[in-house]
Amino acid sequence: MIDLPLGAVFQFLSIVAVGCYVQTVTGFALGLTVMGGVALLGVVPLNVATAAVTLVSLVNTSFALKNNAGNIAFRYLIIVVGMSLPFTWLGVWLLHYWQGAGQLMLARRLLGGVIAICAILFMLRPSAKPTPSSNSSFFVAGALAGFLGGMYATSGPPIVFHFYRQPWLREVIRDTLLAAFFLIATFRVIIAYTQDAVPIEAVGMAVYAVPVVLLFTWFAKRMPPKVSDATLRRFVFAVLIFTGVALLV
Repeated sequence: MIDLPLGAVFQFLSIVAVGCYVQTVTGFALGLTVMGGVALLGVVPLNVATAAVTLVSLVNTSFALKNNAGNIAFRYLIIVVGMSLPFTWLGVWLLHYWQGAGQLMLARRLLGGVIAICAILFMLRPSAKPTPSSNSSFFVAGALAGFLGGMYATSGPPIVFHFYRQPWLREVIRDTLLAAFFLIATFRVIIAYTQDAVPIEAVGMAVYAVPVVLLFTWFAKRMPPKVSDATLRRFVFAVLIFTGVALLV
C-alpha cells in the first residue's frame, strides 16, 4: 500500500507524533507542524502528506464529534463551510496543478508564508468581542479555511482565530470548530478523489498515523511539558517562524 522508503515513512510518523503532542498541549498547530516538517525535510511528496493529514483529521474529528456535537452554532457553521467549498476545490486543484507542472517550489514558499502568518496569530491570543462579527467576516474566514484546507490540510488557523473572537461559550466554539473541520476535511477528500488527487500512499500513511496520533495524544495529556504556558507558546512560535522562513528562502 505504501510505495515509499521505510525511512521516509518513519520520519513522517515522527513528525506526526511531534505535531500531535504540540496540538494536544497548545490546542494548535497539528497540520502546520506536520506540513511544515514534511516540506522542510522533503520526507514525502507534499500532495501525499496533505492527503494523509486530511484523512487523519477526518478520523480524529469524527471520533471527537461523537461526544461533542451538542453546542454547534449552525448558522455560522453553514456560512463558513458553505463559503469554504469552492475555495477547498481551488486549493486542491492548485496543489495538483503545481505538482503536475513541476512547480512545487511555489507551493513550498506559499506554505512558508502561511506558517509564518499563523505563528504570529498563535501569539496574539484573540479576545472575545461583545457582539458577533458580521456575516461577511465569516465568509472571509470560510474562504481562507477552505483554501488552506484544500492546499495543505490546514483549515484551522483562520476559523480558530475568528471563532475565539466571538462572544460564545467555549463549548460552542469547540463543537462548531470540530464540525467545520470534519466537513471541510470530508469535502477535501471527495474533491481530491474526483480529481484523482488521493495517492494510494496517503491512505497507507494515514492508517499508520492514526495509532500514532492516539498514542501521543494520550502521552501529552499525561505528561505535558513542565514549562509555563508563555514559555511553551514562545517555543512553538519560534519553531513555526523558523520553519516558515526556511521554506520561503
